Amino acid sequence: MAISASAAMALIAIIYRITINLPDMPFSPNLKNKTSTDFIDSSQQVMDAINFLIQPIPGFHNVTVKEFRYQQVVGTMVIMDILSTNIHDIESFKKLFQDSIQEGHIGWLAVAPEGFELLTMKGFSFSNFSFR
Repeated sequence: MAISASAAMALIAIIYRITINLPDMPFSPNLKNKTSTDFIDSSQQVMDAINFLIQPIPGFHNVTVKEFRYQQVVGTMVIMDILSTNIHDIESFKKLFQDSIQEGHIGWLAVAPEGFELLTMKGFSFSNFSFR
């Protein structure tokens, strides 16, 4: 008899939508093209730095760079989503980012407070698999 995972448990997650100012990252039109080497390399740098930052927070985390934007006043901005199964440490997660932004770096990436946003989307249930 097969038992669906949703019957056994529902995995609830939270998604953080984060916008960060990267003052030392030069913007090029290639950053708008998700298949370009510039986008892929810059995305990997951002994901590596973010993964290093959130490593101490328990749970599964998946970082995805959504886009890079150029803001005339502040420069290059990155917009990313972080999916996390840790729904209990939301305030710790936010504080970790706020402290890093105030310190001016996330890992080896220079960051600035202008344009920083951290939004949360709660209550996502993932049950697209089954045990057989």
